[in-house]
Amino acid sequence: MLRLRSLAVSTVLVACTTTRSPAVPASRLPATHPATAPAATDVPDASQPVRTRASELAAAPACRSPTSNLETAPGATDASVAGQPVRPEASELARALHAEIERQAEAMEIAFRRGEMRRVASFYAEDAVMLAPGGGRHAGRAAIDAYWAKFTEPVEWRLDTIGIEGQESLAVHRGRSTLVYRREGVEHTSVVEFVLVWVRVAGRWRIAVDAYWR
Repeated sequence: MLRLRSLAVSTVLVACTTTRSPAVPASRLPATHPATAPAATDVPDASQPVRTRASELAAAPACRSPTSNLETAPGATDASVAGQPVRPEASELARALHAEIERQAEAMEIAFRRGEMRRVASFYAEDAVMLAPGGGRHAGRAAIDAYWAKFTEPVEWRLDTIGIEGQESLAVHRGRSTLVYRREGVEHTSVVEFVLVWVRVAGRWRIAVDAYWR
């Protein structure tokens, strides 16, 4: 019985000591009371040195620009666009392709000047297609040979390149053709825009599509 009374008294004492006092209006608090102090800000005191541990700096993520998440391969230049670096070998391949197609065009010009029309036609693939103005169409080996055989009095042919694009086995050649020939003693000059689609067949470049217009 005595133990129960002692426990009851202890409980009452604890309750009394933990009872909160009524709130005091802020206007009646002393000036040094925490409730009346101005709100703390994140701006550090300029008179106090800022101390940063090396471990915190190492753990903190580095500042990154909006484009710093783009992966750039070694050797990339400032010309990289959207994270895709300009490869040096790509420009070399483009130059090599341009030179190869230019050599083919020059060989065709030489063959035309010499009157070697079969040689000119041989630059076309067996299933090549020529698309002429007004809906004209010449398809296949026989039709291509017949088209060039009409030039019995060739004078001059110049293929001026505007652009060459493609890859190792396919190229698109855009330019202007100036072809001079005689027919029944009368000289004619044909100037047209052209697009040639070159394909590599058995290691040799051949024209698959020849489209031209005035």
